[in-house]
This record gives sequence, C-alpha cells and structure tokens, in this order.
Amino acid sequence: MYSELILNEEELKKELEYWKNKLNMNDWYIKVKKVRLNELELPDVQGEVSYEVVSKTAVIRILDEKDYPNLILPQNHRITLIHELLHCKFAHIENALGEIGYSVLHGIIEDLAKAFNSCEEEKC
Repeated sequence: MYSELILNEEELKKELEYWKNKLNMNDWYIKVKKVRLNELELPDVQGEVSYEVVSKTAVIRILDEKDYPNLILPQNHRITLIHELLHCKFAHIENALGEIGYSVLHGIIEDLAKAFNSCEEEKC
C-alpha cells in the first residue's frame, strides 16, 4: 500500500523535472498542472496526459485533491505523475495496441508507477 501525497503546483513541477531525468525523458517538453474534476476529459481518473509523440510534447493534468472522490485509496500525486509520464514513455507501443493490449499495458504502467514511488519513499 502507498501513502497519501498531495503536492502543490511548485512541488509538482520539481517532481516532474526529477522524474523526467530518472526516466531519461529530458528531450520531452512537458507541462504539469492540477485541475478540477470538470477539466478532465476521462471519467474516474486521478490524472491524464495529452501528448504528441513526434514533437515529444505533453500536458499532464493531475486531479486536484478537492475533487478526489475515493475514500478507500489515498491520493498520491507522485504516483499519478509517474503514471502519466510512463504513458509518454510507452507512447509508440500504446498507439500500436488494440483495446485489450492497451488495458494490459495500462496495468503494467500503474504497477511500475507504484514501484518507482515505493523505491523513492524507501530510497532503494
């Protein structure tokens, strides 16, 4: 299980730069911002990313804690940020998959995001 981690805009930007470096994505231009629930395009998500593979640009939107509906699992902005960065990292694969393949990859991305977060918390 992971712990709750709520980050402000400045902390999100620092985490973004840190994880871009860790994931060898410094050639990407990525913005991150917190948004309210009505600003997200997808339902029932903690974040989402819009990316352009060719230009290596992306905008990551993280659900503001004011709108976080899940009372069972804690909200963790770092896990969400890493998760969305991994979507960019795997974009070429993601775009070539069908619906079942995308679902499998999405599960792998979530597992990796949680593992990276755990290593960061425990200083692996």
